[in-house]
Amino acid sequence: MLHLNVLAGLVFDALADSSRVENRIAKYADARLVARIAEEYRHGRCLLIVTTNLDSGVPVICNIGAIAESKRRAEAIGLIRRILRASASVSGLFSPMMIDVTVDGVPHQEMHVGGGAPMQTLLYPAADAADFFDSIGHKLPSTSMEQHGRI
Repeated sequence: MLHLNVLAGLVFDALADSSRVENRIAKYADARLVARIAEEYRHGRCLLIVTTNLDSGVPVICNIGAIAESKRRAEAIGLIRRILRASASVSGLFSPMMIDVTVDGVPHQEMHVGGGAPMQTLLYPAADAADFFDSIGHKLPSTSMEQHGRI
């Protein structure tokens, strides 16, 4: 059960302790799960998680399959856990998650919370699906959608 501490909300950056959420994520988001996500990504499936960059106030679409498929598997596991934790962060309830990024060769940190802060759902026009997936670095297999009757 979640215990809220109103006084903590005045002193710290959140009302609740997120350690139980982090422990649960660490328990299930392990090397085996990341390997399975990478395998499904190689078969053309895409797992997207949306977080919100609080510094810029914009949603960020995280391609978890591409991260899982990366050559640095140990780093990928940690990053996927941080993204999951960030996506579970309801502003004010749980503290934001700091995520290390590199932009133009310069490393820094971004503060992320759940993707529901600026939007509740990720919608894109079906006609533009290929362009959308190209923009996040995911190439759809040539027959995946049409062959399985999902268009």
